[in-house]
Amino acid sequence: MRAIFNSHLVLTLSLCVLIVGCGLFSKIEKDRSAGELISIIVQVAKNADIESLAARHKDLNLAVVKVLSARMNTWEMTINYKREDIGNALNLLKQDDNITHVQLNHETEQRNN
Repeated sequence: MRAIFNSHLVLTLSLCVLIVGCGLFSKIEKDRSAGELISIIVQVAKNADIESLAARHKDLNLAVVKVLSARMNTWEMTINYKREDIGNALNLLKQDDNITHVQLNHETEQRNN
């Protein structure tokens, strides 16, 4: 009786691992095809509306994160794009008349000395 229980337990655990593994694999594949959230810094023209700017670039899934400098009209934004094609996305944004400057946001960490 104990041997039957153990074999059922092993079979059940194996199926659970298989199902969870397949679910994680499919999520990874979806994320790769959809791109990833990439942080960028955007400086906009003086009278530009940041929300309408984001709406105009729906194909990039441009989203406002926060204002970095109100005086300089500089914003942190994110785009959902494939990492290998990020240069194309930045070039598309540079062509917008309301964008003065755009670049990748390089995140840094403080060192402990």
